Amino acid sequence: KRPDRATGILFPTFGEEEARGLFMKDGGFYFVMGDYFDMALTGSIFTKGSWNVKMATRYKLRYKFNGTFDLEYSHDQTGDKGSVDFFETNNFGVKWSHTQDSKANPGTSFRASVNFSSPSNNRYNSNDIQEALQSQIQSSISYSKTWSALSLSVNALHNQNSRDSSYSITLPNITLNVNKFYPFKRKKRVGKAKWYEDFSLGYNTSFQTKIDFKAREVKEPDFWNKLKMGMTHKFDIKLPSFTILKYINFSPSVNYGMNWYFSSQNQYYNPETNKVEVIRTNQFDDFGVTQTFSAGLSMSTRIYGLFNFRRGNLKAIRHMISPSLSASFSPEMGTELNGYRIYNYTDINGIEKSVEYNKWGGGLNSPPSKGKNASISFSVKNNIEAKVLNPQDTTGTGTRKVKIIDNLGLSGSYNFLADSMKLSNIRIDMTTNILEKVGISANMTLDPYAIDAKGKRYNVYNITQNGGFDLFRLTNASISANFSLRGEGKGKGNDGSGA
Repeated sequence: KRPDRATGILFPTFGEEEARGLFMKDGGFYFVMGDYFDMALTGSIFTKGSWNVKMATRYKLRYKFNGTFDLEYSHDQTGDKGSVDFFETNNFGVKWSHTQDSKANPGTSFRASVNFSSPSNNRYNSNDIQEALQSQIQSSISYSKTWSALSLSVNALHNQNSRDSSYSITLPNITLNVNKFYPFKRKKRVGKAKWYEDFSLGYNTSFQTKIDFKAREVKEPDFWNKLKMGMTHKFDIKLPSFTILKYINFSPSVNYGMNWYFSSQNQYYNPETNKVEVIRTNQFDDFGVTQTFSAGLSMSTRIYGLFNFRRGNLKAIRHMISPSLSASFSPEMGTELNGYRIYNYTDINGIEKSVEYNKWGGGLNSPPSKGKNASISFSVKNNIEAKVLNPQDTTGTGTRKVKIIDNLGLSGSYNFLADSMKLSNIRIDMTTNILEKVGISANMTLDPYAIDAKGKRYNVYNITQNGGFDLFRLTNASISANFSLRGEGKGKGNDGSGA
Protein backbone atom coordinates (compact mmCIF):
# COMPACT_ATOMS: atom_id res chain seq x y z
CA LYS A 1 0.00 0.00 0.00
CA ARG A 2 1.33 3.39 -0.96
CA PRO A 3 1.80 5.60 2.15
CA ASP A 4 0.02 8.93 2.42
CA ARG A 5 3.32 10.67 3.25
CA ALA A 6 6.89 9.69 2.60
CA THR A 7 10.32 11.28 3.00
CA GLY A 8 11.81 12.26 -0.33
CA ILE A 9 13.25 14.83 -2.72
CA LEU A 10 11.37 17.99 -3.76
CA PHE A 11 12.26 18.79 -7.36
CA PRO A 12 12.81 22.48 -8.17
CA THR A 13 11.16 24.60 -10.79
CA PHE A 14 13.12 26.49 -13.43
CA GLY A 15 12.47 29.86 -14.99
CA GLU A 16 13.70 33.40 -15.40
CA GLU A 17 13.10 36.75 -13.71
CA GLU A 18 14.01 40.03 -15.33
CA ALA A 19 15.51 41.46 -12.13
CA ARG A 20 17.32 38.42 -10.68
CA GLY A 21 18.01 36.31 -13.76
CA LEU A 22 17.58 32.59 -14.34
CA PHE A 23 16.51 30.58 -11.32
CA MET A 24 16.18 27.14 -9.84
CA LYS A 25 13.46 27.51 -7.23
CA ASP A 26 12.15 25.53 -4.24
CA GLY A 27 14.26 22.43 -4.55
CA GLY A 28 15.07 20.43 -1.44
CA PHE A 29 13.93 17.63 0.84
CA TYR A 30 10.69 16.61 2.54
CA PHE A 31 10.86 14.78 5.87
CA VAL A 32 8.11 12.83 7.63
CA MET A 33 8.77 12.72 11.36
CA GLY A 34 6.14 10.48 12.85
CA ASP A 35 2.38 10.78 12.62
CA TYR A 36 2.16 14.33 13.89
CA PHE A 37 4.97 16.32 12.28
CA ASP A 38 6.56 16.93 8.87
CA MET A 39 9.06 19.39 7.47
CA ALA A 40 10.23 20.69 4.10
CA LEU A 41 13.71 22.24 3.61
CA THR A 42 14.01 24.06 0.30
CA GLY A 43 16.24 26.58 -1.40
CA SER A 44 16.43 28.76 -4.49
CA ILE A 45 19.34 30.25 -6.45
CA PHE A 46 19.45 32.93 -9.15
CA THR A 47 22.13 33.59 -11.72
CA LYS A 48 22.56 37.23 -10.66
CA GLY A 49 23.56 36.28 -7.12
CA SER A 50 20.28 36.00 -5.19
CA TRP A 51 19.49 32.97 -3.06
CA ASN A 52 17.13 31.90 -0.27
CA VAL A 53 16.50 29.01 2.09
CA LYS A 54 13.15 28.04 3.62
CA MET A 55 11.91 25.72 6.32
CA ALA A 56 8.19 24.86 6.36
CA THR A 57 6.74 22.63 9.07
CA ARG A 58 3.31 21.26 9.89
CA TYR A 59 2.11 19.65 13.09
CA LYS A 60 -1.20 18.23 14.25
CA LEU A 61 -2.38 16.37 17.31
CA ARG A 62 -5.94 15.26 16.73
CA TYR A 63 -8.53 16.74 19.11
CA LYS A 64 -5.76 18.89 20.67
CA PHE A 65 -4.16 21.42 18.31
CA ASN A 66 -2.68 21.95 14.86
CA GLY A 67 -0.50 24.52 13.17
CA THR A 68 2.26 25.49 10.78
CA PHE A 69 5.63 27.18 11.26
CA ASP A 70 7.65 28.69 8.40
CA LEU A 71 11.05 30.33 8.47
CA GLU A 72 12.96 31.86 5.56
CA TYR A 73 16.12 33.84 4.92
CA SER A 74 17.29 35.33 1.63
CA HIS A 75 19.98 37.38 -0.01
CA ASP A 76 18.35 39.41 -2.77
CA GLN A 77 20.19 41.43 -5.37
CA THR A 78 19.09 42.95 -8.64
CA GLY A 79 21.12 44.26 -11.54
CA ASP A 80 24.77 43.59 -12.28
CA LYS A 81 27.54 44.48 -9.85
CA GLY A 82 29.11 47.78 -10.77
CA SER A 83 26.05 48.99 -12.70
CA VAL A 84 23.91 51.98 -11.67
CA ASP A 85 20.83 49.83 -10.99
CA PHE A 86 22.64 47.31 -8.78
CA PHE A 87 20.96 46.71 -5.42
CA GLU A 88 21.33 44.04 -2.74
CA THR A 89 19.71 43.37 0.62
CA ASN A 90 19.09 40.56 3.10
CA ASN A 91 15.56 39.57 4.10
CA PHE A 92 13.90 37.24 6.56
CA GLY A 93 10.38 36.09 7.32
CA VAL A 94 8.66 34.18 10.13
CA LYS A 95 5.13 32.76 9.90
CA TRP A 96 3.37 30.79 12.59
CA SER A 97 -0.24 29.65 12.77
CA HIS A 98 -1.53 27.71 15.76
CA THR A 99 -5.09 26.69 16.59
CA GLN A 100 -6.27 24.87 19.67
CA ASP A 101 -9.28 22.59 19.59
CA SER A 102 -12.03 24.20 21.66
CA LYS A 103 -12.78 20.88 23.37
CA ALA A 104 -9.17 20.10 24.26
CA ASN A 105 -8.99 22.24 27.38
CA PRO A 106 -12.26 23.99 28.29
CA GLY A 107 -11.72 27.38 29.87
CA THR A 108 -8.27 27.78 28.30
CA SER A 109 -7.48 29.07 24.83
CA PHE A 110 -4.22 29.61 22.94
CA ARG A 111 -4.02 30.93 19.38
CA ALA A 112 -1.26 32.34 17.23
CA SER A 113 -1.22 34.08 13.86
CA VAL A 114 2.29 35.45 13.28
CA ASN A 115 3.53 37.10 10.12
CA PHE A 116 6.75 38.99 10.83
CA SER A 117 9.32 39.90 8.20
CA SER A 118 11.82 42.46 7.02
CA PRO A 119 10.31 45.39 5.09
CA SER A 120 11.19 44.14 1.58
CA ASN A 121 10.73 40.41 2.14
CA ASN A 122 7.33 40.21 0.44
CA ARG A 123 8.67 42.03 -2.60
CA TYR A 124 11.19 39.28 -3.37
CA ASN A 125 9.88 36.12 -1.71
CA SER A 126 6.12 36.06 -2.24
CA ASN A 127 4.09 33.22 -3.65
CA ASP A 128 1.56 35.43 -5.45
CA ILE A 129 1.11 39.00 -6.66
CA GLN A 130 -1.33 39.97 -3.89
CA GLU A 131 1.17 39.01 -1.19
CA ALA A 132 3.92 40.93 -2.99
CA LEU A 133 1.82 44.10 -3.06
CA GLN A 134 0.68 43.79 0.55
CA SER A 135 2.09 46.76 2.47
CA GLN A 136 0.63 46.13 5.93
CA ILE A 137 0.83 42.89 7.89
CA GLN A 138 0.00 42.07 11.49
CA SER A 139 0.43 39.30 14.03
CA SER A 140 -1.26 38.22 17.22
CA ILE A 141 -0.59 35.62 19.89
CA SER A 142 -3.23 35.21 22.58
CA TYR A 143 -3.66 33.10 25.68
CA SER A 144 -6.73 33.24 27.88
CA LYS A 145 -7.84 31.42 30.98
CA THR A 146 -11.24 31.66 32.60
CA TRP A 147 -12.09 30.69 36.16
CA SER A 148 -15.39 30.99 37.96
CA ALA A 149 -14.52 34.35 39.56
CA LEU A 150 -11.95 35.89 37.22
CA SER A 151 -10.36 35.72 33.78
CA LEU A 152 -6.84 36.32 32.50
CA SER A 153 -5.65 37.11 29.00
CA VAL A 154 -2.09 37.57 27.74
CA ASN A 155 -1.57 38.92 24.24
CA ALA A 156 1.27 39.89 21.93
CA LEU A 157 0.52 42.13 18.95
CA HIS A 158 2.54 43.26 15.96
CA ASN A 159 1.85 45.65 13.07
CA GLN A 160 4.20 46.71 10.33
CA ASN A 161 4.08 48.86 7.21
CA SER A 162 6.53 47.93 4.46
CA ARG A 163 6.12 51.28 2.72
CA ASP A 164 7.82 53.29 5.46
CA SER A 165 9.48 50.32 7.29
CA SER A 166 7.58 51.12 10.50
CA TYR A 167 6.86 48.58 13.22
CA SER A 168 4.59 48.58 16.24
CA ILE A 169 5.01 45.75 18.75
CA THR A 170 3.00 45.21 21.93
CA LEU A 171 4.52 42.59 24.21
CA PRO A 172 2.97 41.77 26.55
CA ASN A 173 -0.59 43.00 26.93
CA ILE A 174 -1.90 41.41 30.15
CA THR A 175 -5.48 41.87 31.29
CA LEU A 176 -6.98 40.54 34.51
CA ASN A 177 -10.70 40.85 35.08
CA VAL A 178 -12.42 40.04 38.37
CA ASN A 179 -16.10 39.30 37.88
CA LYS A 180 -18.60 41.31 39.84
CA PHE A 181 -19.03 39.84 43.29
CA TYR A 182 -21.13 40.60 46.38
CA PRO A 183 -18.87 40.61 49.47
CA PHE A 184 -21.71 41.01 51.99
CA LYS A 185 -24.18 38.53 50.53
CA ARG A 186 -24.95 35.66 52.85
CA LYS A 187 -24.23 32.16 51.57
CA LYS A 188 -27.37 30.85 53.27
CA ARG A 189 -30.05 33.46 53.24
CA VAL A 190 -32.92 33.32 55.70
CA GLY A 191 -35.82 35.66 55.11
CA LYS A 192 -35.59 38.80 53.01
CA ALA A 193 -32.26 40.05 51.69
CA LYS A 194 -30.65 42.87 53.64
CA TRP A 195 -30.10 46.16 51.87
CA TYR A 196 -26.30 45.92 52.09
CA GLU A 197 -26.25 42.51 50.38
CA ASP A 198 -26.78 44.29 47.06
CA PHE A 199 -23.37 45.97 47.34
CA SER A 200 -21.04 44.66 44.61
CA LEU A 201 -17.48 45.17 43.38
CA GLY A 202 -15.79 44.61 40.03
CA TYR A 203 -12.14 45.05 39.09
CA ASN A 204 -10.17 45.21 35.87
CA THR A 205 -6.45 45.79 35.39
CA SER A 206 -4.16 45.74 32.37
CA PHE A 207 -0.42 46.03 31.90
CA GLN A 208 1.00 46.86 28.49
CA THR A 209 4.43 47.33 26.95
CA LYS A 210 4.67 48.84 23.49
CA ILE A 211 7.39 50.07 21.14
CA ASP A 212 7.05 51.94 17.83
CA PHE A 213 10.09 52.21 15.57
CA LYS A 214 11.49 52.24 12.02
CA ALA A 215 13.67 49.38 10.80
CA ARG A 216 16.70 51.67 10.46
CA GLU A 217 16.45 52.65 14.15
CA VAL A 218 17.04 49.17 15.60
CA LYS A 219 20.83 49.65 15.89
CA GLU A 220 20.64 53.17 17.34
CA PRO A 221 21.97 53.48 20.93
CA ASP A 222 18.75 55.04 22.26
CA PHE A 223 16.50 52.45 20.61
CA TRP A 224 15.14 51.07 23.89
CA ASN A 225 14.16 54.57 25.01
CA LYS A 226 11.24 54.26 22.60
CA LEU A 227 9.74 51.59 24.85
CA LYS A 228 6.54 52.64 26.61
CA MET A 229 4.87 50.95 29.56
CA GLY A 230 1.64 51.58 31.39
CA MET A 231 -0.81 50.00 33.78
CA THR A 232 -4.47 50.77 34.39
CA HIS A 233 -6.80 49.86 37.25
CA LYS A 234 -10.58 50.21 37.12
CA PHE A 235 -12.91 49.62 40.05
CA ASP A 236 -16.63 49.26 39.42
CA ILE A 237 -18.54 49.84 42.65
CA LYS A 238 -22.29 49.24 42.70
CA LEU A 239 -24.13 50.56 45.72
CA PRO A 240 -27.41 49.05 46.88
CA SER A 241 -30.48 50.10 44.91
CA PHE A 242 -33.57 51.29 46.70
CA THR A 243 -37.18 52.25 46.02
CA ILE A 244 -39.12 55.30 47.18
CA LEU A 245 -42.92 55.49 47.20
CA LYS A 246 -43.06 51.88 45.95
CA TYR A 247 -42.62 52.81 42.28
CA ILE A 248 -39.57 55.06 41.91
CA ASN A 249 -36.32 53.09 41.62
CA PHE A 250 -32.93 54.58 42.49
CA SER A 251 -29.55 53.09 41.54
CA PRO A 252 -26.36 54.77 42.81
CA SER A 253 -22.93 53.95 41.38
CA VAL A 254 -19.28 54.87 41.95
CA ASN A 255 -16.36 54.46 39.55
CA TYR A 256 -12.71 54.81 40.47
CA GLY A 257 -9.67 54.35 38.26
CA MET A 258 -5.90 54.67 38.33
CA ASN A 259 -3.16 54.86 35.73
CA TRP A 260 0.39 53.90 36.61
CA TYR A 261 3.33 55.47 34.77
CA PHE A 262 6.96 54.34 34.72
CA SER A 263 8.52 57.37 33.01
CA SER A 264 7.84 61.11 32.90
CA GLN A 265 8.50 64.17 30.78
CA ASN A 266 9.67 67.71 31.54
CA GLN A 267 9.69 70.92 29.54
CA TYR A 268 12.69 73.16 28.98
CA TYR A 269 13.32 76.25 26.89
CA ASN A 270 15.99 75.96 24.17
CA PRO A 271 17.28 79.44 23.27
CA GLU A 272 18.94 78.10 20.11
CA THR A 273 15.61 77.08 18.60
CA ASN A 274 13.50 79.55 20.61
CA LYS A 275 11.12 76.69 21.39
CA VAL A 276 10.01 74.76 24.43
CA GLU A 277 11.22 71.19 24.05
CA VAL A 278 10.48 67.93 25.85
CA ILE A 279 12.89 65.70 27.78
CA ARG A 280 11.69 62.19 28.67
CA THR A 281 13.15 59.92 31.31
CA ASN A 282 13.96 56.29 30.61
CA GLN A 283 11.59 53.56 31.68
CA PHE A 284 11.59 52.90 35.45
CA ASP A 285 13.48 56.13 36.15
CA ASP A 286 10.26 57.60 37.54
CA PHE A 287 6.93 56.35 38.83
CA GLY A 288 3.60 58.13 39.12
CA VAL A 289 -0.11 57.62 39.55
CA THR A 290 -3.11 59.52 38.17
CA GLN A 291 -6.62 58.99 39.47
CA THR A 292 -10.15 59.41 38.18
CA PHE A 293 -13.38 59.38 40.14
CA SER A 294 -17.04 59.69 39.25
CA ALA A 295 -20.33 59.05 41.01
CA GLY A 296 -23.85 58.79 39.72
CA LEU A 297 -27.45 58.28 40.73
CA SER A 298 -30.16 57.15 38.35
CA MET A 299 -33.91 57.22 38.88
CA SER A 300 -36.52 55.42 36.82
CA THR A 301 -40.16 54.45 36.95
CA ARG A 302 -43.03 53.47 34.70
CA ILE A 303 -46.45 55.03 34.32
CA TYR A 304 -49.31 53.15 32.69
CA GLY A 305 -52.50 54.49 31.16
CA LEU A 306 -55.31 52.23 29.91
CA PHE A 307 -58.28 53.31 27.82
CA ASN A 308 -61.09 50.75 27.32
CA PHE A 309 -63.70 50.80 24.53
CA ARG A 310 -67.01 48.97 24.72
CA ARG A 311 -67.96 49.00 21.05
CA GLY A 312 -66.26 48.19 17.80
CA ASN A 313 -63.19 46.11 17.02
CA LEU A 314 -60.95 48.36 19.10
CA LYS A 315 -61.10 47.13 22.69
CA ALA A 316 -58.34 49.01 24.51
CA ILE A 317 -55.31 51.26 24.14
CA ARG A 318 -52.40 51.06 26.57
CA HIS A 319 -49.90 53.88 26.96
CA MET A 320 -46.67 53.20 28.86
CA ILE A 321 -44.42 56.13 29.85
CA SER A 322 -40.86 55.38 31.04
CA PRO A 323 -39.18 58.49 32.44
CA SER A 324 -35.63 58.35 33.74
CA LEU A 325 -33.32 60.85 35.35
CA SER A 326 -29.64 60.36 36.10
CA ALA A 327 -27.17 62.64 37.85
CA SER A 328 -23.40 62.30 37.51
CA PHE A 329 -20.51 64.06 39.16
CA SER A 330 -16.76 64.05 38.63
CA PRO A 331 -14.38 66.49 40.33
CA GLU A 332 -11.65 68.52 38.64
CA MET A 333 -9.00 66.15 37.29
CA GLY A 334 -6.56 68.75 36.02
CA THR A 335 -4.68 68.99 39.32
CA GLU A 336 -1.07 68.83 40.40
CA LEU A 337 -1.73 65.41 41.92
CA ASN A 338 -2.58 64.19 38.42
CA GLY A 339 0.66 65.57 37.00
CA TYR A 340 -0.32 69.01 35.70
CA ARG A 341 2.53 71.53 35.78
CA ILE A 342 3.20 75.10 34.62
CA TYR A 343 6.65 75.89 33.19
CA ASN A 344 7.66 79.56 33.30
CA TYR A 345 10.50 80.85 31.14
CA THR A 346 11.88 83.98 29.47
CA ASP A 347 12.49 83.80 25.72
CA ILE A 348 15.39 85.35 23.79
CA ASN A 349 13.43 88.59 23.43
CA GLY A 350 13.10 88.96 27.19
CA ILE A 351 9.39 88.18 27.21
CA GLU A 352 8.14 86.09 30.13
CA LYS A 353 5.97 83.19 29.05
CA SER A 354 4.46 80.07 30.53
CA VAL A 355 3.30 76.74 29.17
CA GLU A 356 1.12 74.15 30.86
CA TYR A 357 1.86 70.45 30.46
CA ASN A 358 1.31 67.14 32.16
CA LYS A 359 4.26 65.35 33.65
CA TRP A 360 2.84 61.96 32.69
CA GLY A 361 1.82 62.96 29.16
CA GLY A 362 3.29 61.34 26.07
CA GLY A 363 3.17 57.89 27.63
CA LEU A 364 1.24 54.79 26.75
CA ASN A 365 -1.83 55.85 28.75
CA SER A 366 -3.10 59.41 28.56
CA PRO A 367 -3.52 61.28 31.86
CA PRO A 368 -7.01 62.50 32.85
CA SER A 369 -8.19 65.52 30.90
CA LYS A 370 -8.90 68.79 32.65
CA GLY A 371 -12.42 69.72 33.67
CA LYS A 372 -15.12 68.80 36.13
CA ASN A 373 -18.65 67.66 35.56
CA ALA A 374 -21.94 67.84 37.40
CA SER A 375 -24.73 67.03 35.00
CA ILE A 376 -28.23 65.64 34.81
CA SER A 377 -29.39 63.47 31.93
CA PHE A 378 -33.06 62.96 31.27
CA SER A 379 -35.14 60.85 28.94
CA VAL A 380 -38.80 60.00 28.42
CA LYS A 381 -39.86 56.97 26.40
CA ASN A 382 -43.39 56.21 25.24
CA ASN A 383 -44.91 52.96 24.04
CA ILE A 384 -48.48 52.68 22.73
CA GLU A 385 -50.26 49.41 22.00
CA ALA A 386 -53.85 48.59 21.04
CA LYS A 387 -55.94 45.52 21.74
CA VAL A 388 -58.28 44.61 18.85
CA LEU A 389 -60.56 41.71 17.99
CA ASN A 390 -58.82 38.82 16.29
CA PRO A 391 -60.67 38.04 13.03
CA GLN A 392 -59.16 34.55 12.97
CA ASP A 393 -60.74 33.64 16.32
CA THR A 394 -63.95 31.67 15.71
CA THR A 395 -65.47 32.53 19.11
CA GLY A 396 -65.62 36.22 18.27
CA THR A 397 -64.14 37.18 21.63
CA GLY A 398 -60.42 36.60 21.03
CA THR A 399 -58.14 39.61 20.86
CA ARG A 400 -54.62 40.38 19.70
CA LYS A 401 -52.11 43.15 20.42
CA VAL A 402 -51.17 45.68 17.77
CA LYS A 403 -48.19 47.99 18.22
CA ILE A 404 -48.97 51.57 17.35
CA ILE A 405 -45.71 53.17 18.46
CA ASP A 406 -42.81 51.01 19.58
CA ASN A 407 -40.93 53.94 21.01
CA LEU A 408 -41.27 57.70 21.02
CA GLY A 409 -38.43 59.11 23.08
CA LEU A 410 -36.94 62.41 24.09
CA SER A 411 -33.51 62.81 25.70
CA GLY A 412 -31.00 65.46 26.70
CA SER A 413 -28.68 66.62 29.48
CA TYR A 414 -27.70 69.69 31.49
CA ASN A 415 -24.15 70.33 32.77
CA PHE A 416 -24.20 72.66 35.76
CA LEU A 417 -20.43 73.23 35.71
CA ALA A 418 -20.05 74.07 32.02
CA ASP A 419 -18.80 77.57 31.25
CA SER A 420 -21.61 78.22 28.78
CA MET A 421 -24.39 76.48 26.85
CA LYS A 422 -25.07 74.08 29.68
CA LEU A 423 -28.15 72.53 28.08
CA SER A 424 -27.42 69.90 25.43
CA ASN A 425 -29.27 69.40 22.18
CA ILE A 426 -32.61 67.63 22.52
CA ARG A 427 -32.94 64.42 20.55
CA ILE A 428 -36.29 62.89 19.61
CA ASP A 429 -36.53 59.33 18.25
CA MET A 430 -39.51 57.37 17.00
CA THR A 431 -39.89 53.78 15.76
CA THR A 432 -43.03 51.98 14.73
CA ASN A 433 -44.13 49.00 12.68
CA ILE A 434 -47.22 49.24 10.47
CA LEU A 435 -49.12 45.98 10.03
CA GLU A 436 -45.97 44.16 11.15
CA LYS A 437 -44.57 44.63 7.65
CA VAL A 438 -43.44 48.23 7.25
CA GLY A 439 -40.94 49.56 9.76
CA ILE A 440 -40.52 53.31 10.13
CA SER A 441 -37.73 55.06 12.02
CA ALA A 442 -37.43 58.81 12.44
CA ASN A 443 -35.30 61.14 14.53
CA MET A 444 -34.62 64.83 14.88
CA THR A 445 -32.21 67.04 16.79
CA LEU A 446 -33.33 70.33 18.36
CA ASP A 447 -30.91 73.03 19.47
CA PRO A 448 -32.11 75.25 22.38
CA TYR A 449 -29.52 77.97 21.63
CA ALA A 450 -29.73 80.74 19.05
CA ILE A 451 -27.28 81.72 16.34
CA ASP A 452 -25.83 85.17 15.74
CA ALA A 453 -25.70 87.20 12.54
CA LYS A 454 -22.74 85.13 11.33
CA GLY A 455 -24.60 81.86 11.87
CA LYS A 456 -22.53 80.94 14.90
CA ARG A 457 -24.11 79.25 17.92
CA TYR A 458 -23.79 81.30 21.10
CA ASN A 459 -24.95 81.36 24.73
CA VAL A 460 -28.47 82.78 24.28
CA TYR A 461 -31.59 80.64 24.30
CA ASN A 462 -33.49 80.59 21.04
CA ILE A 463 -36.76 81.59 22.71
CA THR A 464 -35.03 84.58 24.34
CA GLN A 465 -33.83 85.86 20.99
CA ASN A 466 -36.90 85.09 18.87
CA GLY A 467 -39.70 85.13 21.46
CA GLY A 468 -43.08 83.41 21.12
CA PHE A 469 -43.02 79.62 21.12
CA ASP A 470 -39.78 79.34 19.19
CA LEU A 471 -38.09 77.15 21.79
CA PHE A 472 -35.68 75.25 19.56
CA ARG A 473 -33.94 75.27 16.22
CA LEU A 474 -34.25 72.15 14.09
CA THR A 475 -30.68 71.17 13.15
CA ASN A 476 -31.14 67.64 11.84
CA ALA A 477 -33.98 65.30 10.89
CA SER A 478 -34.19 61.96 9.12
CA ILE A 479 -36.74 59.26 8.39
CA SER A 480 -36.34 55.79 6.97
CA ALA A 481 -38.67 52.93 6.11
CA ASN A 482 -38.20 49.25 5.43
CA PHE A 483 -40.58 46.45 4.62
CA SER A 484 -40.47 42.68 4.34
CA LEU A 485 -42.43 40.21 2.23
CA ARG A 486 -42.70 36.61 3.26
CA GLY A 487 -44.27 33.73 1.39
CA GLU A 488 -44.69 30.01 1.92
CA GLY A 489 -42.50 29.15 -1.08
CA LYS A 490 -45.29 27.15 -2.70
CA GLY A 491 -46.79 27.59 -6.14
CA LYS A 492 -50.24 26.80 -7.41
CA GLY A 493 -51.19 24.86 -10.52
CA ASN A 494 -49.16 22.47 -12.68
CA ASP A 495 -45.40 22.88 -12.26
CA GLY A 496 -44.72 20.94 -15.44
CA SER A 497 -43.46 17.82 -13.71
CA GLY A 498 -46.54 15.79 -14.43
CA ALA A 499 -47.64 14.12 -17.66
